[in-house]
Amino acid sequence: MRKKQLFVLVAIVALIIGLLITASVFSKTKTDWNKKFGKENKSPFGFYILYNELKQLTQANKVSEIKTLEELKNLDPKTDIIFFINENPNQSTVIVDEINKLYKKPFTIFYAEENQFNTLQTSEKPIIVRIKEFSTNTNYNSYTNKASFNHTIPTHKALGTVSINDSTYTNYYLNINGKMLEYTHFDPILFSNFYILKENGYLYTKEVFKPLKGKNIYWINPNRTYTQPKSSSALSFILSQPELKTAWYILVFALLLYLIFKSKREQQYIPVVEPEKNLSLDFANVIASMYYESGKPHDIITKKIDYFYHTIRKEFNLSTENIFDENFVFVLAQKAQITTEETVGILTELKNLYENNKTVLKDVHRTHEIIENYKNKAHIL
Repeated sequence: MRKKQLFVLVAIVALIIGLLITASVFSKTKTDWNKKFGKENKSPFGFYILYNELKQLTQANKVSEIKTLEELKNLDPKTDIIFFINENPNQSTVIVDEINKLYKKPFTIFYAEENQFNTLQTSEKPIIVRIKEFSTNTNYNSYTNKASFNHTIPTHKALGTVSINDSTYTNYYLNINGKMLEYTHFDPILFSNFYILKENGYLYTKEVFKPLKGKNIYWINPNRTYTQPKSSSALSFILSQPELKTAWYILVFALLLYLIFKSKREQQYIPVVEPEKNLSLDFANVIASMYYESGKPHDIITKKIDYFYHTIRKEFNLSTENIFDENFVFVLAQKAQITTEETVGILTELKNLYENNKTVLKDVHRTHEIIENYKNKAHIL
């Protein structure tokens, strides 16, 4: 039953996988226009191209991904830059807190996030994005990004603006936080695959990243679940890795599916009934012991011989009323495959023991020996 359940489970999983593969092959590919700022995402608003071209865009020495927030403490502020595009500010407080702890060191940080006042709306006019002396026209069609910070804030140095209709907003500025230099951009979508593949978009991105030139860039992945350094449980580590997280959920789903099928097809418990023991041999041993202890060997001899005659009647289907009848002796010898002379000798000796009332213990042994030898020769079990 267990093998059958396992076969059914494997068949169902294989069927589901086959249906998914078939659906993916024959279904038309739809473009995903959702904003997904992961470095692995190849959709229009993903950052796959940005991550792979970041070294060339910034002329950096190297580009590495931060695996744990503990690595931030080991960075060199003179040569290393922290690069963080925040996809969901409400869920990244741990990362922001760790970055803010570095304000006493001369770190350079590039930080980008969509402002909470951004709205999705239709814009018929092109949006002009400027940074220093460089400008580009970007027609968002169905997307307009408005930043809430403008260039008049005295505590920040405006590095880039975005003009929407007749209004101008600061979307890129430098903030000096203690010894830390924070380059903050409020239009991270401009660095997505869709825009960076355009010539003006590529040049704009390269101009934005000029302050990062010649450094070591450490990328904080917005798709990775960073936890506090003190959290070291196995489950938290699995859930922090996208690949392991997916595998974990598949494993849990498969286990639940197995339990459901197991509960439906499991047979009820069948109690084991022990067979009744055959006590015939024990009874015979008890009776034999009683006769032996009684000191009357003749009774034992007569009963053994009577039982021997019963065996002959049962095995050879012969009447034992006259055991010395010539016809009886001949037929018995033929069926037992023993000579007539030997058969007569055995029957005669047993008759003498049966009629002797003064038998002793050694006669019991002799009777047993005669009968057992005959049964072996006649192949009687």
